[in-house]
Amino acid sequence: MGIIVEPDDAAALGEGIRSALKINLENIRHNARNYAKKFLAKDPILKNWETKLFRLTGIASMPTRRPEVSLSFKAESHPVLDNSLID
Repeated sequence: MGIIVEPDDAAALGEGIRSALKINLENIRHNARNYAKKFLAKDPILKNWETKLFRLTGIASMPTRRPEVSLSFKAESHPVLDNSLID
């Protein structure tokens, strides 16, 4: 869990800091990182919010349909790329 001290107790805070300097903090670091990834990362928070929203609205899941996008064009129909304007 970490190092816990009584609130509003300067002596306990000092002892907690001295304790932290003496022990191996690797396990605490590992737990803190896992907690942050699980509860503070953007993706899990948004996924949880999305799930609750879908449950409230009765929608099963996010629609998978993608909008159609056309990326093709013809150079001869573009006024800057039309060779007849350059000649």
